[in-house]
This record gives sequence, C-alpha cells and structure tokens, in this order.
Amino acid sequence: NASLWHPNFREYMTKIVEGIGKKMPLEVKKPIYQNAFMAKTEIYRDYVTDYLNPAMELIKNDPEINKICMQDSNYSQLMRQEAASPEYLQEKLGVPYYPMATFLLERLFSIFLNKYTEISCKHL
Repeated sequence: NASLWHPNFREYMTKIVEGIGKKMPLEVKKPIYQNAFMAKTEIYRDYVTDYLNPAMELIKNDPEINKICMQDSNYSQLMRQEAASPEYLQEKLGVPYYPMATFLLERLFSIFLNKYTEISCKHL
C-alpha cells in the first residue's frame, strides 16, 4: 500500500531490511500504519536493538541507502499545513521536504512484528 504514495517503496524497504541482515517478508501480518503506537517494553527494546538502530546506522553510513532515504517523499505536496512549508522543513529537518526515511522507518516496525506470532495487535 505504501507504494501508492511512494513509488519504489517496497524496493527501498527491501534494501534496508536486507542491509541489516534480515529477511523481507512477502506480506506484513500485523500492519502498523503510523509511528504512534504502544508496545510492551521488551518488544520495543528488541525492535530498537535489532531493527531500528541498525537501520539508522545503515542509512547514515551507506551512501546508496542514504541517497534513497534522503530523497523527497513528495509528502509535502499532500499536506496543506504550515508544517509542510519548505521553509519550515528546511529549518527543522535540514531539507525543504519530508525525506523518504520518515516513511520507511515508520513502516519498519510492521516488518519487525512478523517475527512475533503469539502477540496480538489492536488498532484503536
């Protein structure tokens, strides 16, 4: 679904997931569609240690992945708020747009959750 908003999303996500030594699933079983979620401490700690920190290091240190992640996601064009103005984003993020990393990392938790078969996921 993310590919509808961000072309090549799955390809980019696969590069990140495989770049941290994990397997990209064919299907996400417990989708989390935003970065606002709650998880048990041990699950979140596992995510940060095994997925998020390695992904952020990869983005920082791999020039190809960094280029992918820092490209314009075109999200600003969908928003009509001050928080999407190029001036605001330049001041806050250092670039005049929302980078792809924002959305790739947002969906990384869903991929991580595939390793847990025994937990439930509730959407409010």
